[in-house]
Amino acid sequence: NRTPSRAVTLAEELNCTPCESVEEACRDADIICCTTGTVDPILHRRHIKPGAHINLVGSSSPSKREAADDVMQASDVTLVADSRQAASVESGDFIQAGVSPHHEIGELLDAGYTRDETGITV
Repeated sequence: NRTPSRAVTLAEELNCTPCESVEEACRDADIICCTTGTVDPILHRRHIKPGAHINLVGSSSPSKREAADDVMQASDVTLVADSRQAASVESGDFIQAGVSPHHEIGELLDAGYTRDETGITV
């Protein structure tokens, strides 16, 4: 939420704990879901613990971006998209970081993919 009081209200409704920062919210999370629609990245590598999975939902146009280059370009990060082609023209996270998905989700399902427990998936 955009104000601390609204964050507290939402947290009470959802029976969870509000956080003061993105780092606080993410540092111990196994799964991180970003749905912001922001043009300025909010998620940085220092926020993410080994083994975490990240869903970037809000970066649905070339100008929108949730994850910084240090996430998208990190060697311990496996990048996955619904479609390589779609990511190359629609996802600001991929486009602005100058990276392509390592896999499409269907390829992982077909191959019986097993994740590295210390690697990060996006």
